[in-house]
This record gives sequence, C-alpha cells and structure tokens, in this order.
Amino acid sequence: METYPKFKNSLQVIKQKDALIKEIYSSIRSTFNNLSEIELNVELISFICDAIEEAVKTNSLTSINKLEVFHEVYGLLFTKEKLEKNKDYLHSVINFLHDHHLIKAISLIERVGRFLYNVFLRKI
Repeated sequence: METYPKFKNSLQVIKQKDALIKEIYSSIRSTFNNLSEIELNVELISFICDAIEEAVKTNSLTSINKLEVFHEVYGLLFTKEKLEKNKDYLHSVINFLHDHHLIKAISLIERVGRFLYNVFLRKI
C-alpha cells in the first residue's frame, strides 16, 4: 500500500497572505499622501492591526501569522530598515493595544448593515 503526501494548502495560504498585504497597503497608500509624517503614529499602527484582524476574522484565515503580516505591510509602507529600527517600539504598541483589547474586527451586524446600506444606496 502506497502512502501519499498530505497537502497543507501552503500555496493557498501564501496567496491569501499576499492578497491581504496588498489590500491593506493600497488602502493606506490611497488614504494618506505623506506617510513620513505618520510613521510612528499609534492610530496608524492600530488601523493596520484592525485591518488585519478584520480580514482574518471575515475570511477565516487561521493559519496566517498576524504579526508577520503587520511587518510586511509596515515594511512596504516605509522601509525594512525603518521597520528594524522601530521594531521594539512597534511591538510595545501592538502589545499595549492587544492587552487592552483595542484591536477589534468589525462585528457581523455592522458588516451586514454596511452591505445593506451600500445595496440600497446603489439602487437609488
């Protein structure tokens, strides 16, 4: 009897992770013109964490390391050198936000409400 390798869907996970990183990156780039002014802004860090949490919750992405995704997004927004230079500060802010339950995904009710609002808005 032959044994077959078990697939872990690693390519699918990489694809989902890359799509998530690109989505968050493009959202932030389109929202803010001058990123150098908000490089270490706590609200920006919180925004990135919320976006990651939202995507993980809505798409059931349990096998993605959220901190790794944060590093990738931050590294794309700024540079890898700035990421390494500010890594301790970023980790302390993320830990503070996590410990005080300030990183939240949008609730199901709010998502449904936004969807219905957009559907009715388009029909009018």
